Amino acid sequence: MVDAPWFAAAALPLLATWILWRAQALAVDRVLRRGMFQLLRWQRRTYTVVSWFGVLLHELSHAALLLLGGHGIREFSVHTEHGHVKPRHRRTTVYGDVTFVLAALAPLYVAPAAILAVAALLLEPDLLRPAVAGPGLEAAGLAVRDLVTTFPLRLGEVLVGLDVTTGPGLAVCLLAVLALPAARPSHVKSEGRSEGDVAVLRATLRDRPALWLSVLALAYGAYFALVPWWPEAYWTAFHVLWATALTAVLLAVVGGLGWWAVAWTGRVRPWAAWLPYAAVVAVQWLGRTHTDLPVVALNLASLAAFGLLAAGLLLVAQRRFA
Repeated sequence: MVDAPWFAAAALPLLATWILWRAQALAVDRVLRRGMFQLLRWQRRTYTVVSWFGVLLHELSHAALLLLGGHGIREFSVHTEHGHVKPRHRRTTVYGDVTFVLAALAPLYVAPAAILAVAALLLEPDLLRPAVAGPGLEAAGLAVRDLVTTFPLRLGEVLVGLDVTTGPGLAVCLLAVLALPAARPSHVKSEGRSEGDVAVLRATLRDRPALWLSVLALAYGAYFALVPWWPEAYWTAFHVLWATALTAVLLAVVGGLGWWAVAWTGRVRPWAAWLPYAAVVAVQWLGRTHTDLPVVALNLASLAAFGLLAAGLLLVAQRRFA
């Protein structure tokens, strides 16, 4: 007989994942989007390049899941500010409904999952090292706590220690810069109706509540089906979901603040705007040629130099336009 702690243990990973996904949505919409808006105001050319790549990956993630679900593609367009993908037809089977919902959610997890996968493959094979626990609430709590405390540290070490002078380090850096803006949810209005990602999810939830309940029941029941006999499968899946969402939260916050800092440099004369970037290059070059400092220390020093100069330029710009 299954005791009460088992029922609570099955709910704990789902609750933790839901909380983290909410944090992901808020980080993307409130921090990354606002940082990109500042970039649009003051560094329009940079915004055009970054936003176009973000929209491209955003729409490609929609399209890939629609094709996998058998819905087909009728229209596909990409612009700097927005794009859209329209299915050829919507399959109303259970598999079709699930893949349609996943297609609407795809931009939230495709970009951070791609960044996470490339980082794990090229830089740190042990980055995704799931904790495995047996049945029971105490074991589940320990597994969740391990993921909350150890994975962020490993991810932070990988990101801070990126060596952009190497191929893998540069690949992860460029992917994070160009791909993460794809996670921004679209808000499109057409003929008075909202047709963005959020609207699709809300309409599906409203029209097919049994689908969502079935998915939740399946995720909840997976604990009882797998943990007693194959805990590795259950906790690996949970860890991948957790790691993807946490990667998105971290990169959205860092990216939003970073784009905000980059935007500051556009509020002064063009020659002065290059000073923070020149400082980064100087710190990296001097550190590599005249010292034995590790990559982590060089990167932190570079970020500090960029931030201080960008803040100084912001103060100059505020006085100039006051």
